Formats: sequence, C-alpha cells, structure tokens
Amino acid sequence: MPRECAFCTHVGPLSNEHIFAKWVRDLLSGPADAFYIGGASNRNERFATGAIDWKAKVVCSPCNNTWMSEIEEVHAKPVLTPLVTGSEIDVPIAQAMARSIAIYAFKTAVVQDHAGRRLEPFFSARLRHAFKATHSIPGNVRIWICGIKQKLPNVQVLTAYYTGQISPTYPWTMYVSTFEIGHFVMQIVAVKQFGQIGFRPLAGYENIGIPVWPGIPADATWPGRYVLDGNSGQFLGFAKRWERVQPLPPE
Repeated sequence: MPRECAFCTHVGPLSNEHIFAKWVRDLLSGPADAFYIGGASNRNERFATGAIDWKAKVVCSPCNNTWMSEIEEVHAKPVLTPLVTGSEIDVPIAQAMARSIAIYAFKTAVVQDHAGRRLEPFFSARLRHAFKATHSIPGNVRIWICGIKQKLPNVQVLTAYYTGQISPTYPWTMYVSTFEIGHFVMQIVAVKQFGQIGFRPLAGYENIGIPVWPGIPADATWPGRYVLDGNSGQFLGFAKRWERVQPLPPE
C-alpha cells in the first residue's frame, strides 16, 4: 500500500532517510554499534544493529534532499559536532543554538515515530507539514539535552508511547523519544491532552536534563554540572523517567 511522506502530501515510493546522517556517524569513535529500544508496542525490546547506517523509508526524495538536508548542514552539524565529540565544555547555550537543536530533535523524532509505528502518526499532518514550511515546532513539545560519558554502544535510541488519565474525562497520550549520540543526549516529549496541564516525570534527573525548548534557563551552559554516567544504566533511567508522571499543580 502506498505511504504518504512524513512531511508532505507525496504518496508513493519513499526514499531511505538516515536516522543519523553520515556526518554524525563520522564523528563517532570505536565500533559502530547502536541499540534501538522500544517502539509502538512499548515492549522495550532491545536489539543491536551492528552498524549506525540505519535507514527508514518514511520521507520522499524531494523532502530528504532539500530542506531536511539543509537542517543537517545549517542547524545540526555546526552546533552538535562539539557536543557529540565532547571536545568542548562550558559552552553557553544561546537561543539560536537551542532553536537549532530543537529543529534537529523534532525532525529526528518525527522520522523515528514514522519508522517505528504501525498505527496513525503521533503528530498530525497539519503539524508535520507546518514544520516543513516554517520549521515551527508544535506547542506541546518539550526538549531536553544532557551530556553522557563516552561508552559503547555509542548510539542508543529509546522510543515509548504512554497513556493515562487524570480523571475519567481527562485522558492523555505521551510520546517520548530519547537519543544518545556519542557524548550528547537529547530527549523529545510531546503530550496530547484536552487541557493544558503540565506533567512532572520520575524524580532523580532534575539536575541533569537542560531544557532547550520552548525556553532555556538563564546562563545555561553545556554540558551542565551533572552528566549521565556512561558505564551504568543511567541512559535508560533518563529515557524512561516519563513512565510514571504526576500532573503539575495549577500556577
């Protein structure tokens, strides 16, 4: 059955979009190992790819070779290179830098959602098409970044979908995608709900994740005071911190 491009109305053959572009793979040292965990089933099945050359047929060639390629070259590569390699510390996170990270993170999260799901995409076509046109990020999206000590595998991805309800008439659905690339971790969280209630994740990582979207703290610097320990299960703990949430009290 023909599939529609994740970012436009094209229906038909789709191109192989790399989850991580060649410039990212070229930055990573050691064996090219990657683990992808979870997906639409939420069974958290973990499997190794044996290589980071992972592709998904979810976008058309015009999207892949134009504006998506521009995101990699203009927004992602110049900003993320020192973060992925860990070659710089105490890097001020300016608003322009935060926006570039957010644009790359949201693009990657949409591709990952389409690659792993068998049901309807989490983000509506209207929002995905608007992102193509203006790089606008939906208002229900929050993005954090943090550092991680170098370890192997040097790429990990955990994607999960959670559901719950605050009351019988207030259900919610959450999409969480967390990516580790070398020394760099980004986490994208989006919630579908009828109101505007905020959520608090499991305690324990409040001082590690640096919020970069929709706003950044004053004087935020990379990688922050605390980073994830690459020799433990902290990446999984950070990725799964949204398994149980609490609604925030009204302001």
